[in-house]
Amino acid sequence: MTGKSGAENRIAVVGPVDPFRGGVAAHTTQIAKTLRGMKGIDVRVISFSQLYPKILYPGESDHAPDVKRPDDLSVDYVIDAVNPLTWPRAARVIKEWRATQVIMPAWTFFVGPCLGRIASLCRKAGIRVTMVVHNVADHETSALKSWLSNSQLKHADDFIVHGAALASEVRRFFPGEPVAVSPHPIFDHYPLPVQNWPRRAGLELLFFGLVRPYKGLDIALEALARANRRDVKLSVVGEFWEARARYDALIEEGGLRDLVEIVDRYVSDQEAAEYFNRADAVLLPYRSVSGTGVAPLSYRYGRPVIASDLPGLVEVVRNDETGWVFPVGSSDELATLFSRITPEDCQAMKEGLGRIRGEMSWDSFVGKLIRPNV
Repeated sequence: MTGKSGAENRIAVVGPVDPFRGGVAAHTTQIAKTLRGMKGIDVRVISFSQLYPKILYPGESDHAPDVKRPDDLSVDYVIDAVNPLTWPRAARVIKEWRATQVIMPAWTFFVGPCLGRIASLCRKAGIRVTMVVHNVADHETSALKSWLSNSQLKHADDFIVHGAALASEVRRFFPGEPVAVSPHPIFDHYPLPVQNWPRRAGLELLFFGLVRPYKGLDIALEALARANRRDVKLSVVGEFWEARARYDALIEEGGLRDLVEIVDRYVSDQEAAEYFNRADAVLLPYRSVSGTGVAPLSYRYGRPVIASDLPGLVEVVRNDETGWVFPVGSSDELATLFSRITPEDCQAMKEGLGRIRGEMSWDSFVGKLIRPNV
């Protein structure tokens, strides 16, 4: 299971990969696959046998039922996030394989102690550790969660992030440490749509992904209720990781029952492709964010994005070129956009979306991760 022989760099990718669900698993899988196709690189993946215990995972399952283990990668599913005995074993696998570099994501406090311990043991063995930071701290953060996240981040030799705002946050916590910035690549491995779902309204909108308080679905619903139009349909596609009742109440109070479709479940990549294909634009009305994989996914399907003007979003959503931005938290401003945007406006962004897709490649991003074996 060592891949190509005679490789100059032996890189261990440590983190969740297929068939785990979520953007971080998809991102880490693509890092490993891109490395595998590069000359002079030998790659091995060290992943989780168990990531989230059922009691701590609000969703149906942390495994995607339609996604298989990658058969084109060498993967050891040996880390149990809640069993500390497996953490040094994972580090031992990496050391005995004679890795020259470890690449791992940092995204949630829950795995901070686990990945931090592995990173620490690898650094003690002289192996460079590069962390791909998706979040410095959890979106719904606390002092304890920040401390747990830091228990991983403090063991990095260098960092890479997808935006300048997040880079500033990393530098604030770890002054003087190397921090590279590269745009989030387009998820171009996701399937193309194979159906042509009929349109249901003059404007089709999509809110995609897990529903959590920081994502601002309530802002979108309030805006839709205030917008001066009824020829619109909003699809909310993703599991609710909070009580759904308040959103149902907003739909009833706003008279939105005929305008909003709720798909409160996991959808396969193929089904997701159909939802994106039917949409004219994708909504990101977030209250807080350090980065998002939904915007690159929207661009993969050639769909513009309507987003709040948070630093982590305005770097990837170019106003009037790849989408529209509005003041964070302002349902009034979002309602104004809902009232005026047409499908023709969305189609007019085709050229801008094509340009940004060309700037967001996996080869470019992964190339910035690799450190010379010296």
